[in-house]
Parts: sequence; C-alpha cells; structure tokens
Amino acid sequence: MMKRFFKRNNLKRNVDELRGRVEREVDDPGYVGELINKYNADLGELQEEIASLSSLKPQVIGRGKLAIGFVSLVILIGVVFLSIELLASDEDNAVAQKSAGNNPYPTVQADHIGNGIQTAIFDSTSGSDQPILPDIVASGTAASQPPSVIVKGNEVQPLEWYFSGSINGILRHKQTSFYADGYVYIISEENYTMGEVTQDGRVSRWIKIDKPSPDDSIGIYEFYAVEYHEATNSVYFAGGISGFDTAHHEVFRCEIQPDHTLGEWVEVNSMGTGRFGLMLRIGESPAGESYLYAISGADSNWGFLDTVEFARINSDGSLGDWSYTSSLNHSRPAADGFFHDGKLYIFGGGRHSLRNNTVEAASVRHDGHLSSWEIAGTMNDYRSCLAVAFVPQTSKVYAIGGYTGEYGQSMTDTTEVADISDLNSWKPDGSLNVVPWSLSALITPESIIVVSLSAGVGNIEYASIVTSVTGTGEDDGL
Repeated sequence: MMKRFFKRNNLKRNVDELRGRVEREVDDPGYVGELINKYNADLGELQEEIASLSSLKPQVIGRGKLAIGFVSLVILIGVVFLSIELLASDEDNAVAQKSAGNNPYPTVQADHIGNGIQTAIFDSTSGSDQPILPDIVASGTAASQPPSVIVKGNEVQPLEWYFSGSINGILRHKQTSFYADGYVYIISEENYTMGEVTQDGRVSRWIKIDKPSPDDSIGIYEFYAVEYHEATNSVYFAGGISGFDTAHHEVFRCEIQPDHTLGEWVEVNSMGTGRFGLMLRIGESPAGESYLYAISGADSNWGFLDTVEFARINSDGSLGDWSYTSSLNHSRPAADGFFHDGKLYIFGGGRHSLRNNTVEAASVRHDGHLSSWEIAGTMNDYRSCLAVAFVPQTSKVYAIGGYTGEYGQSMTDTTEVADISDLNSWKPDGSLNVVPWSLSALITPESIIVVSLSAGVGNIEYASIVTSVTGTGEDDGL
C-alpha cells in the first residue's frame, strides 16, 4: 500500500515540477526555444513513470487521478505552443524595429481606417473592367525604378530588393498569396488584399476587401495554401489547421471577376488526407491536362507527411476525384516549389526538429500520376517556411528566407541562387530588407515580388528581373 502511495505521489510531483519549469522558462526574457527539448525529455520521464504504474494491478493507482494528470499534460502542451507563438511574435517585433531603421523608403499602409491611402468600395454594378482602386496620397511610396538585372556573359548579377509598401493586417503562413493578370492577391482570414503591379514590377496601389476566406466558416487558423489556375481563371484554397492540431482536407474554389475582384468561394472535392503546411501546385501532363497537386504537409503537430495526392482540373474549374501518387523521399511540411518543363520541384521544408536542405523533383505522366521522386540537388542552407522563385528568362531558381534552425529558430533574410540545370551549385544572392517570419514569392513578367509577415505587418518587396541583355563578355567594359 505504501509503495502504491509513493508511486502516485511521485507522478503528481513530476507533473507539478514540469508545470513550474514551463512557467519559469516562458517568463524568462532570454528564452529562445530550448523549452521544447527540455519538455520532451521530461515528458519521456513521465511516460516511464506511467509505464511502470501500468505494470501493477489496476487498483494500484486511482484511474481518475491518472486521467487528471494526463489532462494536465495536454493543457501544458497547449500552453507551450501558445507561448512559442507569443515569443515568436515578440521576436518579430524586435526584428521589424531593427529593419525599420534600415528602410530608406516610406511604406504605404492600407487598412479599414486608412493609413496613407484613401479607402474605396468596389461597385458591384460597375460596368468597367477595372476595379475602383484607391489613389496613393502619401509621397515617396517606393524607390525610383531600379536598374534591370544585367546579364554579363553567362552570369546574372545578384538581385536588388526594394520596398514596395506595407499592409497592416493578418497574413497567415505560407502560400497565402498569388499573382494573376497584373494583380497580387493576399488571402487572409478575415479579408483579402489586392494590389496592382506597375510596369517596373512594384505594387503601387492596394485595397483591402472585407470578404472572409473559406477558413473563416470552418475555423481554419493558418498553414493553408492557395494556388491560381490561369486557364480556368480559378483560385484554389486547400488544407490548414484549426484548434490544437486538427488538419483539414477541405478544398474551395472561386473565380476572378471581370473587375479583378474574387468571386464567391465554393467547396469542391476534398483531399483524401487532411493537411496543413502543404504545398499546393498545378502541373500539366504531356497530354495537356492540368492537375492540382497537394504535396507533403502535416496531419498533426508531429505527423509529418511524405504523401502526395492530385485531382484533375476540369474545363469549368471543378476538380475530379483525388488520387494518391508517388510519395516523396522525405517529409517536407512548410516547403515551397514550382512546376517547370514537365516536372514538379519541391525545396527544403521542415517543422519542429525536422529540417531539409535538399530538392526533390518528379515528372508528370500522361494520366497525372508522378514518376518516382528523385533528389535533384542540395541547397547551402536548411530552410523551412521559405519562398522559392523560378525566373524563366534566366533559368535561375531563388531560395528566399525561411528558418534555418530547429523549432522555428534562426529566421533569415538571405537568398541563394542556382541554375535550374544544376541544383547542386548554389551561390549566395542579395538579402531582403526585412527578416521575414513567413513569406510567399510571386513571379510577374517584370519582377519577383515577396510578401512577408513581420511583427503582424505585411511587407512587400520586389526585385526587377531581366528586361534586357547587355554585353557578351569582358570587352564590353561592364
């Protein structure tokens, strides 16, 4: 009887000590992420305690008290992850403040009360093909037009990044943005924001539309993905997380209207697996059919996925049934990539202690299935929550920003570049002006546009891409 008593009290003491350790370390201003590692070790000890108790007779310990201990652990897990999100936000604030001092260009902010931009309401009855966009009233909203990227011999000079404004509002993780027909769209929980791309490749005018995205109705919090299909003028919204670690399999579609606004979201065929932190991309088969691919992600906080599924895009934009195809060599939540010349590419990715610095590629077959994924290269840095941009004019691939450490540590503003023909030879390239927490990279005919989140503010940066080729070698004086 005494042995059972002490076993039960040891378990309670361990739980209490863990709770106190969590509270003390979260309150420590020097905390940078070690809490998870310590928590896992302590959790392992508690699991051993529970295992030792389970070998006794059922009457050894009160099941009710054991259940209370287990519930306490679940609550602690929630506290841990909530604390990490709050600490990450504090770190973003510090980063944004530091970056603001280095920003020579005033930013343009658009929100419902107006910060430097007049607000406007879209007229649903307007017969114009252009939306009623606000006029910029702040002066000096962006740098003068930067020089084009110059090709010297076979070398492409590093990108130069310029600010193109800021947007107050909630921007959620990964692939929340897309480019279509001269406009950049940023999909958030409560609304979406659209901006017009100018001839020099920057975004000059923004307007926020108070129209909730599909996640608002089903409680998705973040880590969803969006993708645009030009042939059917369709925008697809898939996956995401709600609650503690509930992964969603729902997929929605809307069409871009003649005035460039988004139409109503309609639910289409759902994925077979709930996913958050997925990569959503469109690929084309040799037969000319388009398919929507949901790649990797996670189905729970520690349930990393290497699976891939796809659905045929019908001529009206609706989706066929989802089917599974070749799995990745490695799980890659929070990765990024693109489709080019018959192949899908995926770069980096990771979550918690999982990190990747490799690139995988697979060919799209006639029926939409993928060939086996192959390791196509290795980047210089581990990167998760990164953005990847492929520039067809130069055949260059840019890996931009992301986390280089474990558990969301070591955010970076660095970029690296490689030729699509050799993804094992990466070189450092220019750095962003702001250290981003999460970001998307969009390719326009004139520029690469990066939409990033830092300290709760969406920052827009752009780099012009090749518009001319100057010189053929050293004799040009370049």
